[in-house]
Amino acid sequence: MRWGWMAAACVLAQPAAAAAQEGPGEAAERYLRSFQRMDFATAVALTEPSERERAKAAIVGVETADSSDAVLREGYGVRSLAELRAMDAASVYLRYLAVIGRDSPWDAVRRAGIDIHRLGELRRGDTAFVVFRSSVTEDGDTDTQVTTVEMRRTGGAWMARLHDQLVAGLGRLQAAFGEAADSASGPPWTAGAPPVPGETPERVAERYIVAFGANDWAAITSMANPVELDTLKAAMVRGAAGDDGGRVLQDVGVSSVAELRALSPAAVYARYMDEYVARRGPDPADRLSLRVRIFGHVRVGDTAYVVYRAYERDGTLTGVQEMRVSTGVWRPYLLNR
Repeated sequence: MRWGWMAAACVLAQPAAAAAQEGPGEAAERYLRSFQRMDFATAVALTEPSERERAKAAIVGVETADSSDAVLREGYGVRSLAELRAMDAASVYLRYLAVIGRDSPWDAVRRAGIDIHRLGELRRGDTAFVVFRSSVTEDGDTDTQVTTVEMRRTGGAWMARLHDQLVAGLGRLQAAFGEAADSASGPPWTAGAPPVPGETPERVAERYIVAFGANDWAAITSMANPVELDTLKAAMVRGAAGDDGGRVLQDVGVSSVAELRALSPAAVYARYMDEYVARRGPDPADRLSLRVRIFGHVRVGDTAYVVYRAYERDGTLTGVQEMRVSTGVWRPYLLNR
């Protein structure tokens, strides 16, 4: 891995003139694509210096707790924790990313096939949220995700904050990267309400996120497009009639396709989400401590991508909620949940 560390030193030492001419959208796209190509030297160079220090502190903290000398030698090329602590933040972060890339060859293959499309950007002073839609097709199925990269103007150039998807991928470091929940602004979790004409996408998205955090499926279905709920139910019925029908029926808590068909679309969604939360969701007590801050939206035709930051007890998530105009009001798009 020595060539990678040398490359990082070269990239970090380059003049900032070219980067200073980039807007936040161009810099954010270059940042994302560097991860896609596993060009971690460029990714580190585009990461804000304070964020590199944040990454180093988390990495050193974890390695202090449970790493042996052999792990330090193999993963970081050092003989002791003292040597790791003495390294500059960019080198520590780069070596960590190199280990992740080396240990996840299948993920690397998958990343290479991801199509990335920049949708727009939302500026707030020296901070910009750049919104992307990414999609990948495997075995005939296309998985699509909308995400955002937070950029900050630093030293005349736009540089990236640690990406939340990367933080989540770091797994055991996630809590160490979190921000304090008491730095949040916005209302506490309360029940949602149906959207009304004239409401902004931000207001409806905020209520939807609040309802989702409270597992208030009745509120969510009252905000949703009825056509979308019908589409979700139809997909469940098709799945229940297929080869994996038993699992689908289990997910909705029914014993037959006929029983599934008899449920309303809203009930199908609520039962599925209850099962989803039981299997994969966080502790409801953590969700109930959450606060939300809405930054604004990026508009593309009849779709608005609302950028928000959710603060939980154990960390934060910066995300994008897709909203679409339906029957004259803004409604959350459920299919990206």
